[in-house]
Order: sequence, then C-alpha cells, then structure tokens
Amino acid sequence: MTDPQGPDSPQYPHPLQQQQAVGAFWQWWREKGAESLASMFRGQQRDEQTLHELNALTSQIAPHLVFEFASGDSAGLDSEFLFILTAEGVAQFRGPARRWLLEAPDADATWAYSDVRLPQRDFGVLMGDEDVQSSDLRFSVDTGQSAIDLSVYHPAFEHLQFSHELTSAPTPQDAQPTIEQLGFVLLDNAFGERAVELWLGQIRFLREEGRAFSATIDDVTGELEQFDAQFPTEGDGRWVVFENEIEGHVYVGRSRPPLRALSAPLLDLHLRIDVPFEATDNGMPTPEAQTKLYELEDALTERIESYAQHIGPVEQVAKLVAVETMNGVRAFHFYAGGTTGVVEELHKVCEGFDGVPAEQKISGEAIVDPGWMRVEHLHF
Repeated sequence: MTDPQGPDSPQYPHPLQQQQAVGAFWQWWREKGAESLASMFRGQQRDEQTLHELNALTSQIAPHLVFEFASGDSAGLDSEFLFILTAEGVAQFRGPARRWLLEAPDADATWAYSDVRLPQRDFGVLMGDEDVQSSDLRFSVDTGQSAIDLSVYHPAFEHLQFSHELTSAPTPQDAQPTIEQLGFVLLDNAFGERAVELWLGQIRFLREEGRAFSATIDDVTGELEQFDAQFPTEGDGRWVVFENEIEGHVYVGRSRPPLRALSAPLLDLHLRIDVPFEATDNGMPTPEAQTKLYELEDALTERIESYAQHIGPVEQVAKLVAVETMNGVRAFHFYAGGTTGVVEELHKVCEGFDGVPAEQKISGEAIVDPGWMRVEHLHF
C-alpha cells in the first residue's frame, strides 16, 4: 500500500492544526466570548470587537466555516441561545466543525451548540424582498434505495431567477436571492442540514407546481426519518447491493449508506485495498475464494475494533463503507482518521492473508479525502 497523500489544495488544515485552533476558540469562549455575545443579543447592540475576534478564531479552525446564532426555542431547545458553526454544505469541512463541537461545553441555560443547522417548525424566511412562509412548500418525492430525489416548489420561485439566468454572478449585496439560494435555505430550515446532506440525492427547484407536488414538509420528514432508522450512522449499519454487467463481466457493489462525510466527519482518509482472487469465467470469486475474502473482511473489521479499544471510539478510528467486486479483484473502501495509525494495522492484516493467487499481490492507496469524493460513484 502507498503512503497517505494529501490534496493539492492547502486549504484543508492538518487535524492537529484544527485541534489547536479549536482549543484557542474555547479558551476565548470561556474567558470572554460566551458572556459578551449573550450581553450583545440581550441588549440588541452590536459588539464589533467581539464579532471580529469570533470571526478570526473560527477562520483559524478551517476556511469556509460559517457561524450563526438563533434563539434556542426556535430549535426546540431549553437554552436561551443557539451557536451554530457549520460547513454550510461543503463536505470536506465537516470534520473541523465536528472537532469544534466535540470540545464544546455542555449546553446550559444560556448557550447550546451545533455543527449543523437544526430543523425549525412553521418558520418564515426573509431574503431580499421575499417574505417566504414554510407552509407554502410542496414537494415531489422519488425514494431510492439509499437517498431521496426531491423536486421542490414554492410560489416565491415564480418571480425569481435561477443562477444560470443571471447576466452576472450574484453578490452578497444583491437584493433578490436566486431560486437555488432561497431553495437551500428553505430545505435546511425545514429538515435540518443533517438530513439534507445525508439523505437527499438529486434536488430540483421548479417554478411551476405540477400535479405530483402533493407532499408537504411533514410527508418528507417522515421519509427522512425512515432512512435514519434503516441506515444508522453508528454500529454495523445496513448494506445496499447493486449488480450490473460491464462488457460481459459481472460487477457487484455494496455500500453502507449514507456515504457522506457528515456521517463520520472525523474519518478524512480514504483507504482502498485491492485484493486479487481466483475467479470464475464471469470474474466473480470461486466458492473457496469467496470464503477467503469474507475471512479477510472480518479480520480487517475486527482489527479496527480491537485497535479502537486503545485509542478511542471506533466511529472516530475507521470503518468499512463499501466493497466492489469485478474481474477477479475485490476492492475494499475504508475511511479512517488520518492521525490514528490504523492504516498500518490494516496493512499488517493484509500481509498475513494467504488467499491471493500465485504471482499476484494485494495493492492499495491511502489518500486524504475529507469530502468522501472517492466513493461518490457508489451512491446506489
């Protein structure tokens, strides 16, 4: 297996850098931030110095993080205020936001914390000249094996433009939002960022309400809750299987939804292990090879579990998320915490495997992939 490689862009800070910045943030929060911001919101007077310090500290954790404030009761919480630090849909920065949340103090009477926008009930959104009510949202739902394709209609869309219709790129100063801008704000508020990111597949915003647009927020929420129940993000989870034929060869893929960074945001290293096997004419393993491959899979997952006992929760160490089989090779896709050392442990397991045909060998690579881009093709 190759050594871990980083992305070309330097924008994703090393996890240890993130952790240091998170520590600096919470020290400032305890010493000044929590009290100063609460006083600002109660007094309705902006504290520019505190906001400047807050912006600088969150920017040090990672770029593209956005902080927001809300009343606790708007999200059904007992705290007076809610502090949200979100990656705002940018998957590769979910890890830094989660590291921030894991170090947060317990919620108290004044402050609660979240790394995603939480769902709200019966809300309104003011964007530009648009005062938009959630009760007017309608949806057309197409439920797949592991995601929901959603078509979204709101009367406000009828007199807004899509982004591709603009003659120049939108700016924060534009009075009117695009349909996409308003649409995603509505979805995040209706269902929460977590559900939108984990379970929604293709999203279409439409200006005209067709006959199929009969589903309400409650209807879609029910569908999303079913996916949450079927595919828990912790524990063994549940597999989805996909079969196809490519140039006369059988392809079998299986994955553990949701294959999204938000399901395990601290696992930022993609590890692929390619294992050759004795194959039949259609490229699938012989019965003996299949048995060996299952034994290897069990050995790899057991090594993760045993190793995690010494360093931390298994969901922060590594997990097997997908398996592909075709043309005499089985590819195992893992995501791991890049600083855990678990890659070396899995390498040792592979070195002890005796099910590879003569003159062939196991190969693989470990690449930093905080956005889980390398398994995008496995969303069945």
